[in-house]
Parts: sequence; C-alpha cells; structure tokens
Amino acid sequence: MITRGYNVIKKSMDHVTKKIGQNIKNIRLSKGITQLVLATKLDADKSYVSKLENGKFNPTINTLEKIANVLSVSIKDLIWGTNPSILRWKQ
Repeated sequence: MITRGYNVIKKSMDHVTKKIGQNIKNIRLSKGITQLVLATKLDADKSYVSKLENGKFNPTINTLEKIANVLSVSIKDLIWGTNPSILRWKQ
C-alpha cells in the first residue's frame, strides 16, 4: 500500500519536473538563447541544462531562481509557463 502511494507521488513529480523542463526550454528558445549560453550564465555544463529541459533532473528552488534571473522571467513562469490562456484559471 505504501509503495503504491509512493509510485503515485513519484509519477506526479516526474510529470511536474518534465513540465518545468519544457517551460524552461520554451522560454529559452523564445528569447533566442542557446543551451550553451544558459549553461555558461548558470556556471553549469550544457549537459546539465539539457537534462533539466528533458525532465531528467528536478531543479532546486535556488536553481529555478538562477534560471529565472538569466531568462528575465519569474519562477512562476518557469513552473506554470507563460501562456496567458493557461495561467488565467490558475491565478
């Protein structure tokens, strides 16, 4: 029973991690920034940015704050995305 509950939470978190990664990638691309440039500004490897964007790593709040600063967006934008029609019902 506990294992099942853990698997449900893990699956949900995996979905959130992938969505955040997609949002980071979409925002980065919309600003014309490459993974290499983002990685350099974060003092990280390009592979780290790639893994974040592909949902392989779960970013910490500190990492999200750094990414948000580099991309000139809010942490909320990284988590929820920047599509106004999607955000309307979540505010």
